[in-house]
Amino acid sequence: MKLRWPGGIPILWYTLGLLVISLVITLTVVILAIVVLPHPRPSFVTISEVAAALSRPDTGGEQLLEGGFHKSFSTLSHAPAIPKEMVQDANITALLAARLESRPEKIRLYFARGSAITNYAGRRNDGGTCCREALLFGNFTAGREDGSRWLVVSGTRTSTVGNWQERTVFLLIIVFLLLLLMAWGFARWLSLPIRRLAQSADRLDGENAALPIPVAGPSELRTTARALNGMRGRIDSYLRERTAMIGAIAHDLRTPLARVAFRAESAPPEVRDQILADIEEMREMIARTLDFAEGHTKRLSRHRVDITALLADLTESARRMGQDVSLETSSQLWLDGDASSLRRLFQNLIENAVRYGNRAQIIAEEGAGEIVIRVDDEGPGIPEGLSEAVFEPFFRVDNARGRGEGGVGLGLSIVRSIAQDHGGEVTLGNRSGGGSVAEVRLPRRI
Repeated sequence: MKLRWPGGIPILWYTLGLLVISLVITLTVVILAIVVLPHPRPSFVTISEVAAALSRPDTGGEQLLEGGFHKSFSTLSHAPAIPKEMVQDANITALLAARLESRPEKIRLYFARGSAITNYAGRRNDGGTCCREALLFGNFTAGREDGSRWLVVSGTRTSTVGNWQERTVFLLIIVFLLLLLMAWGFARWLSLPIRRLAQSADRLDGENAALPIPVAGPSELRTTARALNGMRGRIDSYLRERTAMIGAIAHDLRTPLARVAFRAESAPPEVRDQILADIEEMREMIARTLDFAEGHTKRLSRHRVDITALLADLTESARRMGQDVSLETSSQLWLDGDASSLRRLFQNLIENAVRYGNRAQIIAEEGAGEIVIRVDDEGPGIPEGLSEAVFEPFFRVDNARGRGEGGVGLGLSIVRSIAQDHGGEVTLGNRSGGGSVAEVRLPRRI
């Protein structure tokens, strides 16, 4: 039976659980190392070990004795002198001579002051006591007369790590790597719902706004997902209410506009023409505003779109209306998108180029996993510093223009909104030879 928490387990408990498990594993390994591994030997050397070193001169050179002592072997033509800060003891020297089966006058043994223990009971291999022993805990120098020469062994205490320490360090490294792997897996597991939450929140666009964010993972992420779903619902309600309000206003305006147009028919010709032009301008403003509002709530219908054919159709339609529009493309271009929205995007760019730049030159080409469409014109270009501001709703570059010459400032806002809904982007700049250029980049697949 799987245990479930109604609101999800908090991240605090996950982290605390990982910490407890890590401590339990570490303590278990340390206890096992203390109990199971052989007990470490203290750092000392016995007289028997010194005697063994002196009796095997063929193993000369620098070696490591038991207890962490470095042994260096040498030969002298005379007895070794007593080193500085070292002393000798006749009883310990006699013990060494007995181990070597030699006379004490043929033996020399010097050791650091206060670093020797005598009358220590030596142990046989079977664990029983065998004889008196002496222990040296510091540096020492021992010599044995061998004919005309003296064989000398010097022992230097070092901090060399013993076998038991190496095994302990090795086990701790294994534990560290194991805990590191656990932490890495825990971090990935914990970050997975966070990444999913971020991806779901990033998809709250025109097409995927209806898809709720999955409520899963720790309690904090569940709370965040519920809050985002609630916010998404409120945004959707706001957009629907705004679109309905704009549609109602536009519908209500049509009736008085129709009455004004009817009454204008009886006005003098010079007045009537001006009134009808103003009415037509108001109708265009209403239509543009409705397009802009619907573009933020419309669900895109994605399918394979022939961009080359769509641009060719728009170019041909503009030419039939007497506009100077040309198209250059090197191949057949396709992408996944909404055909009607893409048609409105390029229609707005062509209209802007013709209206403000006298002509529109369309250049379509294929990029790395995307399609790049440029629309050039021969107009005055975009004033410096306004290349981003022109995409703001109801922004017009020249407020002194007459409404008959300019639009209502929504064309480029609609263009950018459609491009972003398709996972692309649109930029506007100036050409080196004069005029402006609008560049649209759309991925083949979204």
